[in-house]
Formats: sequence, C-alpha cells, structure tokens
Amino acid sequence: MKTAVSWYGAEVFASPFDSAAVREINGWVEKNTRGMIPEILNELRKETMMVLVNALALEAAVDRDPRPAASDDEHLRLPRRPLQLQGAEEG
Repeated sequence: MKTAVSWYGAEVFASPFDSAAVREINGWVEKNTRGMIPEILNELRKETMMVLVNALALEAAVDRDPRPAASDDEHLRLPRRPLQLQGAEEG
C-alpha cells in the first residue's frame, strides 16, 4: 500500500458505507476528473465490502471534433436490403 501511495498518490480511507461515504467518493471522483465526472455512485449496497476507484483526466489537442455534426446524416443510413436474422426460417 505504501508504494501505491508514494508512487501514484493513492488515497485510502475507512468509512461506514452510508450516504456520507457515497458523497465522499463522488467528491473524490469529481475533484480528480476535474469535474468531468461529477457522480459515479448513487448508493452503496449492504453487501459492498470495498470500493476501488481510479481516475484519469486526459487533456489533449484534437484536429477535429470526433462527434458527428448534427447535419451529418451519413451515420443514420441503413442498408437498402432486407435484414436476414440468423436462425430464422424462410416462410
């Protein structure tokens, strides 16, 4: 555990698994993703024994937005042939 703390800045804490723990975990995630992920948990089930969370925030320049533009309908096109389901018998 000491290696994880010294090499990677890992944080370890013990807490009762209640709504306060959920808020603390979500706060850690929000802080360590610079707000990109504000919440990762809604609740902890009674069977939960441990929560292990890791975060990576990547900042990089991109040449273009990888998301399709709203006017780009190419990704919506369907093939112009009948769909054939595996295992379906011809009627």
